[in-house]
Amino acid sequence: MAIGGERGAISLIALAGNIITFLISIYVMAWGINPVLITLIAGVIINSITLYYQNKKNDKTKAAFLSVVITTVVLLFVMLPIFLQMHLNGLDEIELSGDLSIYYSFAIKINMELVFLCVVLICFLGAIMDTAMAVASGMYEIKANNPEISEIELFHSGITIGKDIINTTMNTLFFAYCGEALFMFLYFRKYQYKMMTIMNSKALLLNLAAIVTSGIGCIAIIPLCAKICAKLIKSTGK
Repeated sequence: MAIGGERGAISLIALAGNIITFLISIYVMAWGINPVLITLIAGVIINSITLYYQNKKNDKTKAAFLSVVITTVVLLFVMLPIFLQMHLNGLDEIELSGDLSIYYSFAIKINMELVFLCVVLICFLGAIMDTAMAVASGMYEIKANNPEISEIELFHSGITIGKDIINTTMNTLFFAYCGEALFMFLYFRKYQYKMMTIMNSKALLLNLAAIVTSGIGCIAIIPLCAKICAKLIKSTGK
């Protein structure tokens, strides 16, 4: 707040709203309601709080919001059959080898394959929101400084902006998941697991599926957001 002032305060309030939404989602999932449906609803709410509350209602915010929703839904239907075939559900080998398997029951009566899909959706939601907003904000400023720019030129400008941020976005995803999986890597190294065993472990595949899906989402959302933003800005001029 000392650095960001009013915007910093708004960011904190938005973060608090997102945390409350996430906690409510956990409670509702525990009641036995379809976790994917709950995650999609929570994702729309989080998307609205993060984008509309912090950036107000305008074309760039609307473009970012629509592109995030469309990308999330499309990836959900594309990745669902793949993840179901991978059988990446429940706890991994490292988690099962610890105290959890001794002190807690796993009979929670929730479809863990769907829960894993929810984990992936939640993981890449923040990344694609950031990418979409970066592209939309850049295009908004280009239009403000060059009102006569055509829709196709504005679209290509959005693609160029997306190309510029792909590298940093991918590195952000990579190091975020590497940091989360550091214990797993140390565990594999300490006990000298064979490479074939590591490549077929659920622990590695869980992280790999999440980072690959997030990367696909961040790339796919660039042309979509650029197209929607160019169309909205040129049609309304706001």
